[in-house]
Amino acid sequence: MFESSFVSAADQTEIFFTAWPIEKRRAIVLIAHGAAEHAGRYARAAGVLNKAGYGVAALDHRGHGRTGQAAKLGVFADQDGWNRAVADIHQLVNRTRDYHPGEPVVLLGHSMGSIMTQQYIAEHGDSIDAAILSGSALIDGFSELVPLIEAEVAANGRETPSRVMAEMMGAGVNEGIENPRTDYDWLSRDHQEVQAYIDDPLCGFELSAGAWLDMIKHNRIPKHAADFLTIPKELPLYVFAGECDPINQNLGALQELLRRYATAGLRNVAWRFYAGARHELLNETNREQASADLLRWLDAHIAPATA
Repeated sequence: MFESSFVSAADQTEIFFTAWPIEKRRAIVLIAHGAAEHAGRYARAAGVLNKAGYGVAALDHRGHGRTGQAAKLGVFADQDGWNRAVADIHQLVNRTRDYHPGEPVVLLGHSMGSIMTQQYIAEHGDSIDAAILSGSALIDGFSELVPLIEAEVAANGRETPSRVMAEMMGAGVNEGIENPRTDYDWLSRDHQEVQAYIDDPLCGFELSAGAWLDMIKHNRIPKHAADFLTIPKELPLYVFAGECDPINQNLGALQELLRRYATAGLRNVAWRFYAGARHELLNETNREQASADLLRWLDAHIAPATA
């Protein structure tokens, strides 16, 4: 494992990443993590992927992890932060291609990172060999919140945490969980994993109003039928989720996303849903099963290493 960084072409922000390389590999999996977490939380998943023959790298998005520590946690940029974050992913993909020419590259996005991945495959789908969405959903219907967030930005600036979104995102996420121990039980049924998240100083912070505004208003996330037509029709895409993940609204928001992929003519989409599982399948009580299913799909779509 090693840590490194690169300078964003978008605005010269230093973007940090962690890599778990192996010598002989089938592909390199690049991980785009979720909101209010960081690349280091994927060390165990990286170990599983390494053991199966996959190199791994995960960046710390703007406002997150070491990238956020170097600037400010929860803050993406002074403007256009969401699209710049997606551009950072593209820069890491290109960097990986430059350092490892000819090797397959897979993009795995979780939660917020999966929404970035949705935009990425519409803009740069031909630059990767496969994509994976974890804890994802169709992002639609948030437009009514834009005036409220814009008012927050006008009153308090872009860098102040958004109370509007903190209250909206926190409302009801633990509904359906009997006797929840914490505000974060919706993440996983594994109490130790939930506690580790709570105890991590680089987790659980609130995103700034500017970050939310860029994510909801100033983005190029596919929403309408025409937006999905730029995704390569043969791109292998794997979607996995917990059936009790509040982010996907009991799978409703995820199944609608899958319908739009089908309508757009994507021909290589697979999915797997897990009964009882919550938001973070790679940190769930059934993570071994979810990881095995993911590896089975990867192995079926990525040729074995030849050197």
